[in-house]
Amino acid sequence: MMGKQLKFLPAFLLGLLCGGVVVGLALRSDERGGETGGEEVIPRVVERQPSSTPEKTLVSSAELTDLESSSGRKSKVEGMNDAELHGTIEAILRDADPFKGFNYKQKSILRDILAEMADRDFDGALNWMDANLSGAMRAYGYEQVLEKHFGEDKPRETLDLYESRGFEPDRVASLAGSLLLSAKELNNEDAVYLMQKSFREGRSSSGSHFKVADGFDYAAFAEAAIQLKLQDEKHKMGFTHFPTNLFEDWTKEDPHGAMEFYNKYYLADDAVELSFNGIEDLAKGYLATASHQDALAWTTEIIANPEIRLSERSELISFLTDPDNRSLHLLNEVGSAITDRDQAVEFSELALRSSLGQTNPSISEALALFPDGESRLANLEKMAQSRYRAEKLRERSAHLFEDLAGLGHSDAEIQRIAAALEQGK
Repeated sequence: MMGKQLKFLPAFLLGLLCGGVVVGLALRSDERGGETGGEEVIPRVVERQPSSTPEKTLVSSAELTDLESSSGRKSKVEGMNDAELHGTIEAILRDADPFKGFNYKQKSILRDILAEMADRDFDGALNWMDANLSGAMRAYGYEQVLEKHFGEDKPRETLDLYESRGFEPDRVASLAGSLLLSAKELNNEDAVYLMQKSFREGRSSSGSHFKVADGFDYAAFAEAAIQLKLQDEKHKMGFTHFPTNLFEDWTKEDPHGAMEFYNKYYLADDAVELSFNGIEDLAKGYLATASHQDALAWTTEIIANPEIRLSERSELISFLTDPDNRSLHLLNEVGSAITDRDQAVEFSELALRSSLGQTNPSISEALALFPDGESRLANLEKMAQSRYRAEKLRERSAHLFEDLAGLGHSDAEIQRIAAALEQGK
């Protein structure tokens, strides 16, 4: 522990001797318990005042374990004085695994303590972390404090403050992506800024919904994101986080613009795509708002479009066969509108495969899509050769045989499928 403390001593003393400055955030006086308020929360420069080593009340390992397992930990932390807060952090640093670092419970306690310190004295909490933490733990502390206090309302200022403290580019990119998804009522300028900052070497790691302000320009955001992808000629870059509801929400606002974007970039010879956003997301948005006639025309056009990849058609058909989406009636009408036999067989096979993966025990709709009995039987026999699909068909055998009889198949043809399923065990 002494070694860790000595490691930070030169930088800390240098700051004291030089009267260095650090960037902080000016809080409204009413948030700090003052009588006046109403000032905007803005970045500012604050002087780091020389201070003595903070008073600490060291916590035993047993007390720390009790705090880790306590269901009322937050209230206990709120009841600690400053010396107890500092002492608890020292105990966490003392008990951390020297090779594996901090476990989940230790991080949770540290998050609560740092948040409490920042509630009492925001600039003081940042200065304390600069003087007493380093590396990944200092970065983690900053992320927890900044995101909690300002991330939702001032994500750009939060990121700029974090970056100004000299953290590694990968951590800056990760926080940028996190802020993109956690901020409230994002405007276009901030959304594009955070998205661009989150673009770094490596694959896109995770996604979730983002929350945008009224009048948000989805096209401008998507175009800015795709341009970053196009500039990455070696395909080594990715977003640390990306909104999964971009296409869905965009299509609800402007279906024509969203589809135009999709056709331009996703269907190009050198196709480029945005993570977590595909044809299924367009369908979710468009089918939720379109009239039945428009929905039928749009879905039929997509299914029949030779430029649409098989994987994309499969994704769309899987969405249509999901009973939760209540689009089975649309699936039947699209199947009836396909006049080319080969396309109709492919469409029916994809629908049947997707139906087998759903919780709905009935596959009647998918079976009825096949243009003729022989193509239906041939596909069932082919699926019986797959152990997984054969098992799914056997689970539905009672319904399956009834459906086949209802579609006009003879007893001999039904026995043919039953034998194929037995061989597939």
